[in-house]
Amino acid sequence: MSKNSLYYRSKSESGGTNCLALLIFILISATIGGFLWKYSVNNWLEWAGKPQSFKFWHGFLVGLFPPVGFGSIPVAIITFVLSFFFV
Repeated sequence: MSKNSLYYRSKSESGGTNCLALLIFILISATIGGFLWKYSVNNWLEWAGKPQSFKFWHGFLVGLFPPVGFGSIPVAIITFVLSFFFV
């Protein structure tokens, strides 16, 4: 098969490596979400006078969608800043 063929794949292009990188990216996002969504949601529940019931795995599941997982970072920062005013 020639290198100009539509189906040619070099040995350096590995689907397994790409899948592993994507899996690591999603797991990092989910872990960040697990810690930060738990912190943010439980603070807001406390300020609302309700029991803190949001667990790590709830945030982990929310964080499996990477934009939401990494979106927890600005939410946690805003929650941290607002905690100075709502104490």
